[in-house]
Formats: sequence, structure tokens, C-alpha cells
Amino acid sequence: MFSASEALSGWSVGEASSVEQDGAAVINPFRRKDEAGEKPEAGVAAGGEKSPGAGDAGAGGAGGGGHGGDVDETAALIEQLEREVAALRAERDAAAGERDQAQAAWKHALADFQNFQRRAAQNEQTARDQAVRGVLHSILPVIDHFEMALTLNPEASSARQVMDGVSMIKGELLRAISLHGVQVINPQAGEPFDAGKHKAIAQQPAPGVAAGHVAHTARIGYALEGRVIRPAEVLVAAEEPGHAGNEAGEADAPA
Repeated sequence: MFSASEALSGWSVGEASSVEQDGAAVINPFRRKDEAGEKPEAGVAAGGEKSPGAGDAGAGGAGGGGHGGDVDETAALIEQLEREVAALRAERDAAAGERDQAQAAWKHALADFQNFQRRAAQNEQTARDQAVRGVLHSILPVIDHFEMALTLNPEASSARQVMDGVSMIKGELLRAISLHGVQVINPQAGEPFDAGKHKAIAQQPAPGVAAGHVAHTARIGYALEGRVIRPAEVLVAAEEPGHAGNEAGEADAPA
């Protein structure tokens, strides 16, 4: 059921319109609002019927308005995607720049390291050559002394002169190697045995030497800057048999 207000909502009261009735103009008090001042719909004939194709034109017009909104949304989406693509390209270019900088820094560091290795090898070789030259320079006088000894007349030289010459050459050689940090390990009789510097080759009784001490040095040892190159070979004094028996007898004797 419709109310009266709803039924009359499309009509305006008091708006006059002329209607032919029996040849006289009659005022129509109930006139639809959409009739006032509006032209007939396109494609509608004077009798109120639509001309062929009128409905299609209207539908096309309405559809055209809907497609216009879709076009605007698509254009906005394309614009947003273009902005995102531009931002991604900028990030890509920035990353590529950082990559190029990192590669350049890596190549520079690699070149520096290779140069360092080459310089280190050259310095090592130079130091080795200088060390060899230094040792050779220090022992050249020893060779000179040998040359002088060989020029002597063996018939005119005594054994004492030969021994003195050999002793002098030995001293010169020891002095030469001492310039390069070499120390002589030559323990004397009675010194305590040191396993770090001495090497025991035999054990024998030695009068006046306590057991476990050096009795005799068979071969001199050498050390370089405190590090043993060759230990001295020594004879170690052993416990005397008679002295051990006396100590045992004293221990067994009654008080």
C-alpha cells in the first residue's frame, strides 16, 4: 500500500498546464515534476512511442559513462606502477654503483697485497744476501791466515810454530762467528751437567769430580742467540766404586 504522499510525490500542485478539452484550455493542477520544462526524450515520437534504436542509444550512453570511470582508474594504476618502476630502477642503479665501488676497492686491496708480497719477498732475499755477505766478510781474514800458513816453508817450520798458527786461526774464526751471535759451549771439568746444553756420550769415574758432573768435554757445542745449535758432547763423572762401598759400610756400622 502506498501513502498519499508517496502517490503524489511525482506531482506538483498548483502548476498550471494547458490541456485541450472540448476546445477550451483547462488548468491541470496535478502535473508531474519531470514534465515541467523538460524536453521529450530523444528518440520518442510525438505519440509517446520511442523510435527504433532509442533504447540502444540510451544504454550506450550509460555504458559510456561507466567505461570512463574504468579508464581513469586504469590510468591512475599505470601511473602508480610507473612510479614504483622508477623507484626500483633508482635502487638498482644505486646498488650497481655500490657494487662497482666494492669491486674497485677489492681490486685495489688485491693489488696492494700483491705488491706487499713482492716487496716482502724482495726484502727477504735482500736480507739473506746481506747476511751471507756479512758472514763471508768476517771469515775472509781466516782464509787469509790459511793462505799465509800454506806459504811457509815446512822444512823451516817447527811443530810449535804450526800449533801456534793453528791456534791463531781458530781464535780468528771464533771471533768472526761471535760477531754474528754465535756462542761457544765448552763446559769445564766439574761443572754441573746441563741436559739443555750438554750431551752425555759416556760415564766414567773422575777423581775430584762429583758424580753427575762434567768430567771432560769431547766436542765443543755452539749456540746462536741463546738457542743451541749443537750441544757439547761430554763425559759425565760416575760414582766411584770404593766410595760407594765406604758409604754403605758406614751406614751398616753400629752406632
